[in-house]
Amino acid sequence: MSKNNNVHFEEVVIDKVESYINSNFKRILGFLVGIVVIGLAVYGLRQYYESQKNAEINKIGEFEAKFNSQEFNPEILVQYVKTCESISSLKDYCYFRAGAILATIGDNKGKEYLKKVGGNYKEFADSLLFDLGEKVDINQYKDSGKLATIWKYRAVLQDKKLLSSLDNATLNTRLISNTIYWE
Repeated sequence: MSKNNNVHFEEVVIDKVESYINSNFKRILGFLVGIVVIGLAVYGLRQYYESQKNAEINKIGEFEAKFNSQEFNPEILVQYVKTCESISSLKDYCYFRAGAILATIGDNKGKEYLKKVGGNYKEFADSLLFDLGEKVDINQYKDSGKLATIWKYRAVLQDKKLLSSLDNATLNTRLISNTIYWE
């Protein structure tokens, strides 16, 4: 008699959760499989976009190698800038690099690229533009810029009366002796 009672208890559903799982097993399994499929799809898309971005960065590296070996012309620089424009973190650097190279070879399109530069390279681009004869507001950089000492010298070159405003630390640098070449 005890055997019948044990068999009867094993067949009885113990809990409502277990009852729900038993009655909706296919739905639950389908939901879990759907989540896994969606997760894999998101992962696959992320990997695809990362590989595309890496391919663009590799192409930019190829351009940089050409520039370092002095192999450049305006058409290559245009391709270089177009490749960089899609990567926001490199765009300003590429504008600066292309503008500096074009300015070095005497192409006026270099000034156009230098005027587009923003972010961390803006002051360097403005410095180069100033050297190329463009109007740049010196006052925005001479007190707190990365090239503050150079901007102070440039201000003095524009107005010799400002020479007395330079402090001793600024006057005692090698750069002051090189300003004669800027005139």
